[in-house]
Amino acid sequence: MTTRLDAFLLVTGTYNRKPGRVAVGIEFKYTEPEFGRCGGFVSEGNSLAGRQACIGLFETDESDRRQTCYLRNEKQRLYLADRDLEKFFQPDHNPLTSAGPCLLLGPANQIFRSQFTTWKLKEAIDCCQDWMFFVLHHDGNKVLFEPERTIPHLPQFEASAYDRYRATLMPAFQKRLGIITTNQAISAYERHCGQVNWVQELKDRYFF
Repeated sequence: MTTRLDAFLLVTGTYNRKPGRVAVGIEFKYTEPEFGRCGGFVSEGNSLAGRQACIGLFETDESDRRQTCYLRNEKQRLYLADRDLEKFFQPDHNPLTSAGPCLLLGPANQIFRSQFTTWKLKEAIDCCQDWMFFVLHHDGNKVLFEPERTIPHLPQFEASAYDRYRATLMPAFQKRLGIITTNQAISAYERHCGQVNWVQELKDRYFF
């Protein structure tokens, strides 16, 4: 699959009023100002036609990146297979067949790969009733929630990378995507476990 996940938890508790287990994937962004973007666009092996298709400039009137996507065809990235993209994205928002710049060029790339990995791990383990994926970010890290930078000379995006990504997902994947700030996570921990030294050290280092 060639992707990664910062944390993968199997959480046991009450699910739909019965004992159950839920798989939870987490992408941490404490101090990193950026989210991972598509490496295929800048790869030396990518062709001019491939890069043009990445930004929505197609040689024909048909919007289709499936034959030109470098990571899909040259690197055989499994997360770009048709059968999974068709389950993950709404029909008119498939990154490889929709018009305009590819959704996965920017910060949505890392969110997609991490959410995709969580989904596939849950399927492989086959011992969970459900799954969720969260981005846990520092309160001051707004890169995911501000209008995304676009390619020079192309129209500027009005929506944030997170909103653009979420809007493209099938309903089953929309409801399994969430955002948590570091302050929310720490506050929840302290409510349940009280104040401990390592939490205060973490707060001193990252939050205040």
